[in-house]
Amino acid sequence: MGETEGASLRLMELDAVNDVLLRATRLDLSGVFDAAVERFHTLTTARATTLRLLDPSAQTLSLAAIRFDPELGPEYEAEQRSRTLRVGRGLIGRAMAERRAFLVDDMAAFPGATNRPETAGQLRSAIVVPLEAEGELLGVIRSVKPGRASFTPHQFAVAQALARVTALTVLTVRGRSELAERASQLEVMYETSLKLSHATAVKEALDAVVDGATRLVSADAGVALGRDDGRFVPLAGTANVDLEKIARRVPHGRVTAQLLATRDSVVIADIEAAQLMSWARDLGMRSVAGVPLRSEGVVVGALWVAHRQPGYFSDLHTRHLSVLALQAAASVARAESFAEAQRMAVTDELSGLFNARYLTARLAEEIVRATRTKRSVSLIVIDSDSLKGVNDVYGHLEGDRALISLATRLRGLARSSDVAVRFGGDEFVLLQPETELAGAAETAERVRSAVSSHPFVTLDGRSAHVSVSAGVASFPACAVSSSDLFRAADEALYRAKRGGKDRVVTAPLRGDAGL
Repeated sequence: MGETEGASLRLMELDAVNDVLLRATRLDLSGVFDAAVERFHTLTTARATTLRLLDPSAQTLSLAAIRFDPELGPEYEAEQRSRTLRVGRGLIGRAMAERRAFLVDDMAAFPGATNRPETAGQLRSAIVVPLEAEGELLGVIRSVKPGRASFTPHQFAVAQALARVTALTVLTVRGRSELAERASQLEVMYETSLKLSHATAVKEALDAVVDGATRLVSADAGVALGRDDGRFVPLAGTANVDLEKIARRVPHGRVTAQLLATRDSVVIADIEAAQLMSWARDLGMRSVAGVPLRSEGVVVGALWVAHRQPGYFSDLHTRHLSVLALQAAASVARAESFAEAQRMAVTDELSGLFNARYLTARLAEEIVRATRTKRSVSLIVIDSDSLKGVNDVYGHLEGDRALISLATRLRGLARSSDVAVRFGGDEFVLLQPETELAGAAETAERVRSAVSSHPFVTLDGRSAHVSVSAGVASFPACAVSSSDLFRAADEALYRAKRGGKDRVVTAPLRGDAGL
């Protein structure tokens, strides 16, 4: 080899090393494999070069990159990709088992060699070099070419040097990738924890944990399921999840039931093959992982994530999900307590209806809305005519039962858009948005008639006639403000009382109503 040719070859070798290292700086592991095979192939003037990666648990080698001359045909690549090699068997297996490189003059004569199609095709010479760095065996690179003793000792030395660089590069990229992944996971955990710490609504907390879980394990979909009266219901999901459709698919999901019963994580490698988790299969998913959602030791639901790749989820994924699920459960419990505190702040404890504080705020909102939309809002003030008599004759316990009975009847007759309120004592209010005076008067009459036609029955079987009086007013027909509306309805109630009770009276219309 002349001096110029030698210098050119050394430049090619340095360029090969630089190419592999450049891919490493981009954390491009598949690019590292491709560059290593390409440069290995060129520097050894091989006919075909393959790089196989080791699966330590199975002790098998699978193809990661390949380069071959076109005359070998596509069937050569297909044959190489279909092969799963084992450590200890054949030329490659022996190189891995012994952790040493081989320069082979004739593969057909190599001890333990099999008569592969490539040897029959005269691809007899081989260089086989394990990829090993810092004591860790990563895989193997092999180059082959026609004829016996076709590779030179120099090419063998260059191949070993390039293999060492490649192995170190792979190890470095994997380490950096793992660090980058951990950093990303920590960032997701931090962001999710921050959202959970600020969540004051259960839905807000569940949305945060489903979003965080899918990002944490790079899943393609996620959903949180809860149990309601023995049925599973979706509580939150990622953007590509149709919660209404899932609600029809998972009412009695046996996999979720198993998860809640065992309180342990579940991983299904291929839901298509197992014909499980129909909601995930509807989304084109192939594997799922689930962990229980616990609140103060009680399992309240399940967190599921799904991926389009079969066998995607590992035990490490479920450990990460479990940590997130614990945070979520605590946040959900806190949000439930907050919601209960809010509910109690605006709810009458005895009747279960809203209280006067809630009515004041809600009435002001409805007046603003009615003014903006040019619609009506009506108020019915209802007072018991007979509660004092029940208290006096039967005692306060029966009086409370009569009051609860009245509240239940009022709630049953109210529309979903109505607001039923216990204003205080034995006085109730029904707020009816988008309702004119005549419609509210009809509602008040139904309430009066329903109460009057059903006697109150005490715990010991005695019955007493009960009745109510009601005053009705509407905005803007009878009033110009929320306080004016309440005053008009209250005055109408007063007239009903004075007129003999057990009746409904409407407030007079304003002279300029509707102008």
